[in-house]
Amino acid sequence: MERLAIIGDVHGCVKSLRALLDILPPRHQIYQLGDLIDRGPDSRAVVALAKERGLSCVLGNHEWLMLTGHHPGLPNHESWLANGGGDTLRNYRSHDELLELVESVRSFPLFIDIEQPGGTNLLISHAGVRKGLSLKDSIDLLHAPGPQQVMMSILWNRGRVHLDGHFVVFGHSPVVKPVLTPHYANIDTGCVYRRQLTALLLPEREFIQVPFQD
Repeated sequence: MERLAIIGDVHGCVKSLRALLDILPPRHQIYQLGDLIDRGPDSRAVVALAKERGLSCVLGNHEWLMLTGHHPGLPNHESWLANGGGDTLRNYRSHDELLELVESVRSFPLFIDIEQPGGTNLLISHAGVRKGLSLKDSIDLLHAPGPQQVMMSILWNRGRVHLDGHFVVFGHSPVVKPVLTPHYANIDTGCVYRRQLTALLLPEREFIQVPFQD
C-alpha cells in the first residue's frame, strides 16, 4: 500500500508548514486539504512551498472564494475579502501576480479518490461529504443557487461526514485535537488560530503535529 501523508488547513502559515514538512517521514506521498491561503501571514510563500515540495492539493473553500471573487466584478468578491482575502492580497504586489495564483489554484481538484486494499477507498476533500449525500450530490450543491445548499457542499459542509465505501480525510471545521473514526478523520486543528498544524499518516493512521510557528 502506498504511504501517504495528508496535511490539514494551512491558511498562510508558512513557517508552520515548513516545520511540519521537515519532520514528515520519507517515502510518503504528500497531500494537502486546501485552504492554503487567507488569514495567515504569507499565503504567497505557502503556495510557493507547496509547489516546491510537490504537494498534491485539493481545492478549499478559500481557494474557491478567491476563484469566484478575486476581481471586484465577480460575485464573491466581498465574501472573499471578508474571509481573509485581504490578507492574501497584501502578499501580492500586483493584480498580474495575483492572477498567477488564481491560475495555479484553478487546477486543484475538488477531491482525490484513491483505491485501497480491502474494498474501502480513500477520499481526500476539503470539507468531506455530508452524511446522506452522494459524492455527486455534494459536488452539485456547490453550484446550487441558494447559499443554504452551497453550505452542504464538498467545500463548505460542517455537518456529519460519511460516504459509503470510503474513508474520508477532511479539514475545514477546526477542532482542538484531530478526530479519527473508522469512517473519517478531521485534521484541521486550527493552525492559523495559534494551535497545531496536523498531518495524518496512512496506512499507519498516525498523526504528526507541529505547534503554530508564524
